[in-house]
Amino acid sequence: DPADLNIWVDDSVEIFFDPGESRSRYVQIMVNARGAAVIGYSGVYEKLVNAQWEVRIEKTSWSLEIRVPFEAIRANAMTGDRWGFNVYRSRQSRGDDDPAEQQAWSPTGAGYREPHLFGSIIFGRASQSTDRDADDIRKKLSNEIDAAMANDTRWHEDDIGPEGAAERVTRLAALNRRITRLAEPALIAHTEAITDDPIFPWTVPAREQLDPVITFAACADEFEPASFNLFATRDLDNVTIEVSDLKAGDDKTLPADSIDIRQVLCWYQSGWAHVSRDGRTLVPELLVRDASLFGIDAKARRNVLSFKGFPTDSATLKPFDLPEFETRQIWLTFHPPADAVPATYFGQLLVKADGKPVVSAPVRCTVYPFPLEPSILDYSLYYRLRPSETDDPRATMKRMARELRNQVEHGINMPSTYIGSEPLTKDGPPFETLEALTEIYRDLGLKNHPLILVTTAVGRQQSAEELKRIREMATKYAAWAKRHGYSDVYFQGIDEGNQETLRQERLAFQAVNEGGGKVFVACNVAFFDIVGDVLNMPVIAGDLRPELAEKVKAAGHRPFSYANPQAGVELPATFRRNYGIRLWAAGYDGGFDYEYQGHHPDTAYDDFESEGWRNHTMAYPTAEGPPIDTRQWEGWREGVDDVRYLSTLLKALAASEQAGQNGMAVSQTRTWLRTIDGDEDLTRLRQEFAHRIIILNRRFGR
Repeated sequence: DPADLNIWVDDSVEIFFDPGESRSRYVQIMVNARGAAVIGYSGVYEKLVNAQWEVRIEKTSWSLEIRVPFEAIRANAMTGDRWGFNVYRSRQSRGDDDPAEQQAWSPTGAGYREPHLFGSIIFGRASQSTDRDADDIRKKLSNEIDAAMANDTRWHEDDIGPEGAAERVTRLAALNRRITRLAEPALIAHTEAITDDPIFPWTVPAREQLDPVITFAACADEFEPASFNLFATRDLDNVTIEVSDLKAGDDKTLPADSIDIRQVLCWYQSGWAHVSRDGRTLVPELLVRDASLFGIDAKARRNVLSFKGFPTDSATLKPFDLPEFETRQIWLTFHPPADAVPATYFGQLLVKADGKPVVSAPVRCTVYPFPLEPSILDYSLYYRLRPSETDDPRATMKRMARELRNQVEHGINMPSTYIGSEPLTKDGPPFETLEALTEIYRDLGLKNHPLILVTTAVGRQQSAEELKRIREMATKYAAWAKRHGYSDVYFQGIDEGNQETLRQERLAFQAVNEGGGKVFVACNVAFFDIVGDVLNMPVIAGDLRPELAEKVKAAGHRPFSYANPQAGVELPATFRRNYGIRLWAAGYDGGFDYEYQGHHPDTAYDDFESEGWRNHTMAYPTAEGPPIDTRQWEGWREGVDDVRYLSTLLKALAASEQAGQNGMAVSQTRTWLRTIDGDEDLTRLRQEFAHRIIILNRRFGR
């Protein structure tokens, strides 16, 4: 049937092209004996239309003659170029006495789709005119590259710097032959998603980064990032990026929208990699679908925003322009549905400019055969927004619902609030706002977590009357929290107090404990000898201190970490490591950083409005729709997810031991876990967690 794409089940010929001999990607053409033909790009197939072919059927044989234009393969070739290449012939079985036959021009000894095992072809001289055209193309591109290296003034010298400019020239020179040889309009290069190394518009990919397979591995309902750099070798207008449906065999499919596509945009901030202001710096931070929202004036070194107040990002990636010899980092998030069938799925990512394909990459997505457990650690961020300080409290509650969903999706399981007992509206009853907030928490699936109250100012009370009032307040709040399904209620002490302040707070902390409440406060490492017995949740600044965490736990309390680094610092890999496995290895109960959305949420888009400190922002507010995420926020989530994989492994171990199954796999895993300190290669560590979970579950029938 010419409409059937499953031609491989028929007598057929399959032709494979690997332009540039990448050994990782391929274009596959299949034609059967009836003349039906398809073309596939790294495993994603469609009907072949822009080629010419003829099938002749004889009495005992059939033959194929085919002419394939370079346009169909989405590549070009010149004299002397090498491509990977292979041809297969398949004859299906006619019965037990007439078995199937497979033959290959360059046998792989494995499956057909093995580009690293293909043979090679070398393009020879065609006609004199064709070769002249090729030389003209090569010469033109080479001249353009030379001009780009010599006269590139599109970025401010204080941004690109002499080292950045030198590296750009070196890498452009290294890519000269690749660009001129294949005349590709764009290149796709691998880059780690969770890395502290920035990608700027002037970044040129290294040769070894080119032609990646875009790879994900995740559990159902997990958010897993990947990234690549799109490098234009000519001006590209109206760039679009699309991903095909993801398929595993003939019976399993994940929809294309399982992968969300965003751009990483650079803009000017008042610092980078720390929270204090130190000038004006170009920073890659924002993950957006509509690039027109945020522009920059590189010569003036300022941001050019196309909105007033808060923006609304697009629900899908909008077309964008990419100038010649510039890079745009693309951010992908794989979110397999909760009912996704475990398997390895394949698809294709296709980049178009003005509606025409310019470059593609294969996509491989593995869905693990186990559910991801909740984290054994708890996570919170100071969250400043409160309806009582806005003109429209009910609209603010809707915004809070969007932002709290964003927090939960990034691993926050113990949200904090600056809301106290105030009413939602001026004449409303007490606790009305907390009632509304609790409904949001429950709608998001949060339950049996503590109520974290940030602005209760516990600690300054000294007189007997003041201590009585605060004891009664704790009792009132604790009773309310218990009725509404909270595990505890925590009141904030005096933030970042010195040793004398901590001594003054001691009586108030005791009064809260006596009233049935608990106390948390951000503090330095000197707190323990002063209030270690009455401070229920010390939020300890700076480097992790395992010995201090152990003392806090021995006192029956919960050690948390913050300012390691402070929230908003554009260091994704550092957040992943310090608020993930390293936090667990140091014996802390969780992370509680400052803060979700700037000192003043309404001025989150102005990093220059404060005198001394930058905005501490993990996700930026919007007028409608989800907040605008940042690279550092994605790093935080990956740290939480590392702990979730660890939690899943610990649960599998506990189930095995509870069933009396204490074999080698269990004992080896326990021993291995004791060696982990959080300094490992976290990608490989995540893979090892998954591997051991699968082994334990299979071995013990789960």
